[in-house]
Amino acid sequence: VGNSGAIEVPHSVVVSPDGQFWYADFVGIPYFQKYRCSDDTKVGELNLSEVGWHTMSISGNSKYAFAVHWDGNGKVALIDLTNFSIVQIYQGGGLFVYPHGSALNQNGKIGYVTASSGNFIYKINMADPYNPDITEIVLQPGDISNPANEQFKPHQIGFSPDYSHYFVSCETTNEVRVFNSSNDSLIAIIPTCKIPEEMSFSTTTPYLFVTSFLDATTFSPYTGCVTVINYQTNTFVKNIYTGFQPHQLRVNDADGYVF
Repeated sequence: VGNSGAIEVPHSVVVSPDGQFWYADFVGIPYFQKYRCSDDTKVGELNLSEVGWHTMSISGNSKYAFAVHWDGNGKVALIDLTNFSIVQIYQGGGLFVYPHGSALNQNGKIGYVTASSGNFIYKINMADPYNPDITEIVLQPGDISNPANEQFKPHQIGFSPDYSHYFVSCETTNEVRVFNSSNDSLIAIIPTCKIPEEMSFSTTTPYLFVTSFLDATTFSPYTGCVTVINYQTNTFVKNIYTGFQPHQLRVNDADGYVF
């Protein structure tokens, strides 16, 4: 990946839900790249003007993507994957403070982004993508949103396969919080290992898998843990030691594995 011989620090790779293309973003160069799954040929790249793009997500219909720039004055780029063009980059004036994880709904009109140093997540309504409505959803009802309140430090966010709920990993409180997509109400709090980060859903079983990269307690003296959650009943299933410092993971339902 990339477009030169330099070290470009590719950070994320995501396959579109339709299985046709995969995408890469980079910390070291300002590009967002598109590759064809059938033969891994690069079919396009977009210049996002600035380095430091850390994460991305794709809508359920495979038509839109978020690319997230992790910074104290961060940015979120909305990308049209069909025409492969930048729709808009939402930025400026402290609009996003250390945004990290993101998730787009089925049609790409609603997106969520975690405020990784705070106690809330951003909700972006893009019914009009050029004039989005951006609000803040606190992780504990009744709290006041604060990007410097590290009570939760939400790291990643993901929709259930039917998009009825979304799940947020909270590094400080060692839990996943579950919200109703229709009204953003908190419906469950599920314990995990220490410092939960990334997650991946199975679509053939009711399980969500969550990594805790730096957990050194659950399987002491070993470092690392994966928590299994039943996302249909919103209940803890078990913790698994999978090896040293697990970080990103993906469910392969076709073969019954988690990598």
